[in-house]
Amino acid sequence: MKTVNSLPLTVTRLFAPIPPETQAELDLLCELYGRTLQKFQMAFCTHELRQKVWNWRAFGDELVYFLNLPQPKFETLLEDLKAQGKRAQAELLKFLRSQQISEGPRLQARHWKLCLDEASQGLRTYWQTVKAELKRQWGRFFGRYSNEPKTLIYINWILRETEQQFYMASQGKVPYPQPPKLNPKETDAEERYRERLAAFEKLKKRH
Repeated sequence: MKTVNSLPLTVTRLFAPIPPETQAELDLLCELYGRTLQKFQMAFCTHELRQKVWNWRAFGDELVYFLNLPQPKFETLLEDLKAQGKRAQAELLKFLRSQQISEGPRLQARHWKLCLDEASQGLRTYWQTVKAELKRQWGRFFGRYSNEPKTLIYINWILRETEQQFYMASQGKVPYPQPPKLNPKETDAEERYRERLAAFEKLKKRH
């Protein structure tokens, strides 16, 4: 049986050059994407919005709802947010609104949602690293209590990323006097929580 040698076939495709005005618009959109991503990153680094990274989709839906408000209601919303001490969210909404009503090249909603996703993903990775480091540092202290269910409740309570005490612990602060948010089945752990809290305070004084 004879074999037939086949010659390789090269296909050359030609693309029309991008007009200078289109290239300028694309460059501007890339710049806007970077600026918007930076805005989300800065917002998520604030104490006000850092916990939003764990539920960023709901936060995005909230932003969409606010951005769809008529301008008078939107202005009232910004004032209300500032009065409540939510300046980071107010500034973020103000920036997104300016992009929304811009007459020039602007990011569509699906584009700034990509920025929201990218920024929250980066911050989630960061806080997971912090959590792992906290576990490592606490291992020598809490390790001997690892078989005690009530103690594990307390440790897991501290390490809930969606609640304030996790961020206090990550800054080297004892989450006190704020009491733990115990579930109905965890009410018997409150006494053990106080014991662990006292022991943790003594440990911090030695280091």
